[in-house]
Amino acid sequence: MRPAKAFLTVMFADISGSAELYRLLGDTEARIKIAEYLDLLSAIAAQYQGSAIKTIGDEILCTYPKPDAAMTAAGAMHLSFEAKNVILNEGLTLDSALRIGMHYGPVIRDGSDIFGRAVNTAARMVAMAKSKQTLTTRRTVTQLTPLKRSLTRMVDRVSIKGLRDPVDVFEVIWKEDEMTHSPNDIPADILATTGTEVSLLLRHQDCELKLNGQLPFVIIGRSTACDLTLEDKMVSRQHLRIEFRRGKFYAIDYSTNGTFIKTSAGEELFIRHEESPLCSSGQLRLGRSFGEPTDHMVHFETRGQLSLF
Repeated sequence: MRPAKAFLTVMFADISGSAELYRLLGDTEARIKIAEYLDLLSAIAAQYQGSAIKTIGDEILCTYPKPDAAMTAAGAMHLSFEAKNVILNEGLTLDSALRIGMHYGPVIRDGSDIFGRAVNTAARMVAMAKSKQTLTTRRTVTQLTPLKRSLTRMVDRVSIKGLRDPVDVFEVIWKEDEMTHSPNDIPADILATTGTEVSLLLRHQDCELKLNGQLPFVIIGRSTACDLTLEDKMVSRQHLRIEFRRGKFYAIDYSTNGTFIKTSAGEELFIRHEESPLCSSGQLRLGRSFGEPTDHMVHFETRGQLSLF
């Protein structure tokens, strides 16, 4: 029997800060806590006509018949996590939070799993999202009711593997105090007119990517949804984001094992769940130090004059 096709809203919800949970709680307690969180997300999805398809580590994949239901569920998920802190024995508090990505489109149902471009596009949205943020696409936004549509704002334009045309990315507002637009929410078409004089070249084996105002960021990780895929067990699914922001390039780490940076001057830096500017040229190692053997060295080189705008 051939797999069935359907139009659905695909959602990925990823638990931000799970690596810190493992560090602070230990493997056993962290697994229990993450399982509780994923059960909570599954229950919220069902409350808003959604279906939990599967969990992948600290991430859950859900589908909804309509984008409005998915958007409402996403807001409920964020609110539930904002109210649910993890209290540690040492008296420290760790805020649990989510990154959510959504896209409406055709999916292929094969047994209990789903496949297709809509799934890949939703995966790209969650890879781009920051902690406590929901991202979706213009196609999804056009399917929303007017009231729901008014609670979105365009923040970027990106290229996605397998799609011919760039995709407009929208943020879904789930807090009333976030309805004002930030000066940092600069769509890619605006960046393209202000930052084309500087670029960053990334090279990994036979792959080469160039960041500038036209392509203001890339995602590097183990997932095939990333712009640059590194097949290494030490690399997280969405490990590192490199972005062009206000005339400079930044490496932003979201991983479990961190990122090692070495400049052409020989300086070495380690980042995990933090960011660092990338200047001049150098090398990146994801999840492995420069003393360890690996086939996945990423070289970077800045070109042109860095400037603020």
